[in-house]
Amino acid sequence: MVVVASLALAAVGCDWDRYDPRLAEDAGTPPSDLTCGRIDVLSDDFEDDDFEELWAGYSSGGAAVESGGELQLTSGVATNYGGILSDRFFDFREGSVAVEVTSVADPATPVRTELQVRRSDSKILVMRQQGNALVFLKSVNGGAELGRVAWDATEQRWWRIRHHEESVFWETSPDGAVWSTHLEEKLDGLFDLDYVRVRLAIYANGTTVASTASFDNVTTTGPGDGIWCPSHMLADDFSDDELADLWLFARGNGGLSGVRHNGELVVSLVPDLEDASYYDYIPSRLHDLTANVMSLEVAEVPEAPAVVYLRASQGPNAIDMRLTDDLLTCSYVLEEEGTTTVVEEPYSPADHRWWRIRLGGGAINWEASADGLAWSSVALTSPNPISDLSKADLRFGVTAPVDYPDMAHARFDNFNVSPAP
Repeated sequence: MVVVASLALAAVGCDWDRYDPRLAEDAGTPPSDLTCGRIDVLSDDFEDDDFEELWAGYSSGGAAVESGGELQLTSGVATNYGGILSDRFFDFREGSVAVEVTSVADPATPVRTELQVRRSDSKILVMRQQGNALVFLKSVNGGAELGRVAWDATEQRWWRIRHHEESVFWETSPDGAVWSTHLEEKLDGLFDLDYVRVRLAIYANGTTVASTASFDNVTTTGPGDGIWCPSHMLADDFSDDELADLWLFARGNGGLSGVRHNGELVVSLVPDLEDASYYDYIPSRLHDLTANVMSLEVAEVPEAPAVVYLRASQGPNAIDMRLTDDLLTCSYVLEEEGTTTVVEEPYSPADHRWWRIRLGGGAINWEASADGLAWSSVALTSPNPISDLSKADLRFGVTAPVDYPDMAHARFDNFNVSPAP
């Protein structure tokens, strides 16, 4: 760890007390919810041999690798499968996803090769090659085949699932330019398309010998600008006791659990943990923190050595604001240099009830507030050492070490939500 000279400012109200990221000089015109976070963010030619932030491996007994400019999948055997799943959710309304299918398993086997657009495990749109057929399916709390045509590897080299107005279409093309529509299904028989993920997969389906399939050129279209939404658009006051669609995971392990209750998120810690444990909130989409903010009300913290944190990261680089051993710590992480701590100061539950990370003017600002209205600068580093946070993962949570001594709670509220003046 490197500790550098602090640039902390006096704990007084600053020029940013009523900061609105939409008014920042370098923020530009903010995208509406119709132009950002759409499916057109997702595209991949598989040329870099790295899934990066777009995909997560999603295999059981099979495998998925990028090699030779293609995605190569191996099924495994029996009930195994190999595949990838988009790491985050996208808005699919008025959008499409297409993929070039460069090879499939031997049609003499029951192996399945699939393109999926999925909201959940029970709400899925599927295009599937199996045997000598190309099959079109939906799963809406139960699977249903909608239709099928004879499989033709040349004429159906490209697959596409597309939404327009009140319908979803299953389409193929020999060249990715001229498309044939095989099936149309009305939306009232499907599910909401505002939060979906894309999956490419091969399923062994009972075979005893592993099979392979390969894909290339995931191509998407939509009404958006091909960008993630600005960070301030991720907002939650926790008034709904159910996990909102805007969060991908509310997850914990070991002795940490959380519940949305009475307009707050309450995380509970139990004593004598056998393993180090965590509980964190991870959003369904990435967000653009450039010239923008993320903030959180931290209403109650557990005693040390538990850690409470607010973090923005992209790849190996990150910005952190965390409570560790009764110190509020502001730091950043660079792949080449590791963690640089900018400031550590004694934590005040009253003065530090609200936390904020703000990017603007070429700097990183760490700020705190007693009421979420008047903000004080805790630390600043300029110039901003992180070159790109346009695809940032924004999250917060709690960690606890082995043998945490006491029953305790952390309470959170108002993620990117300001109180009324």
